Order: sequence, then structure tokens, then C-alpha cells
Amino acid sequence: MRFEFGDVDGVTRPLLDFRLFDDHTGVVTLGLVDTGSTHTVLPASFLTAFADTAPQRHISALAIGGYTDMDVPEFNVTLEVVGPREDEILRIDAPIFVTRCELPFAIIGASVLRYLVVVVRTYDGVLHVHPRNAFECSAHAQDALF
Repeated sequence: MRFEFGDVDGVTRPLLDFRLFDDHTGVVTLGLVDTGSTHTVLPASFLTAFADTAPQRHISALAIGGYTDMDVPEFNVTLEVVGPREDEILRIDAPIFVTRCELPFAIIGASVLRYLVVVVRTYDGVLHVHPRNAFECSAHAQDALF
């Protein structure tokens, strides 16, 4: 599925292309192609549809693969869902926005998770995901953690 974001530099163009896969093991893989956005908001309708793939479950792990092309970054997002436990039911009812930062840093903001998830791309092309509270606010301060 492809989402479009209006009025980017005066042009409406596709920004993110999602490919959703479920191998029926509880692991859902979301293929993401970023076509050049600097700030993208995903519609809540997509997140509602995604929540339906794992009702009353929570995300226990988020893993992101490496780039396949440096000009058009494409990376696989794996959401591992386990549960359910009453206090850990994932309710996706708010948009997630993606913000591109100066490499090797990128930040995925997930308001539904109540905190930012920091995605750090190492120079070997591997992306690592950590909750924001594991870092200082400055992106430059994160470099010392790797």
C-alpha cells in the first residue's frame, strides 16, 4: 500500500511505500520504502488495519534491517507481537510519524507508544532501535552509546 502526503515542496508525491507480510507465526514484517520525505505522517487508518493483524497483543520487539540502496533507503521492519496480558494490550489509535535526521541517525516518533523510538543506522548499514529514554535528548550524544 502506498500513502501520499500533499504539498511537499509544492508537489503531491508518494513518500512511503509499505509492504505488509505475515508468516502466521506472530511476526509481521513491514517493508518500508522512504522516497525522500523529511516529515511523514501515517494515517491512523493504516495503524488500525495493522492492529487487526495482532488483536490484543503487544509489541515485544522491533527490528529493522539494513538499506538496500542508499539513494532509496528500503528497510524491513519486523514487529514481534506476544501476549496478551491485560496491561500490555496494544491499542493503535494515533498516527505514527517518521522524521529523517542527519545520517547515521534517524528518528521514528511513535506517539501511540508514548515515547520516541530512536533508530540509529551504523556505518555497516544495520539499524538499531532503542526507546528514547535510553538516550539523552541530543542525537549527537547517542554516538557514545555505540
